[in-house]
Amino acid sequence: MKKADCKVETLSITVDYDRNIYSAIGDGNYDLVLYFEDFLAYKPKKSGKANIEVGLICFESDLTTKEILDKIDKMGYQPAELFELLAVGAQYPELQKQFWIVALGTSAYSQEKIPIIGDSCSAHTRRGLETTWPGSGETWSSIKWEAKRHRFLVIKKSSPSRT
Repeated sequence: MKKADCKVETLSITVDYDRNIYSAIGDGNYDLVLYFEDFLAYKPKKSGKANIEVGLICFESDLTTKEILDKIDKMGYQPAELFELLAVGAQYPELQKQFWIVALGTSAYSQEKIPIIGDSCSAHTRRGLETTWPGSGETWSSIKWEAKRHRFLVIKKSSPSRT
């Protein structure tokens, strides 16, 4: 029997897509926000308030962004965007002390910068929000993500229910 190459943990969240970005970030009570200006240009593709289930995917091996996107697509998911990530940070603050949570669906709005939330110090006591981007010689699709440090936030491809 083939060992599963990923695990999915499901969370229920409420997302307010109409909330202004300052308030949405403030709801997370982050200890540290790096590259704040990267978030200001973001405009959600959705509107209204939604109760949705999101998934946190943990892969068993290090993968590139392209490999991750291909795998989540085959699993029937799409990558979450910034407002879903911010809702998880506000509603499940302890999760990001365990690992970095990545919203790959947001990268297109900000010159390939990808928002992540996670532990901002090695003592696992501070929560941070920041963006990451390709290093020298990398492209967005070739970034290699460490399996033990990152979880990828996803949504089922069906549309969420509005409240």
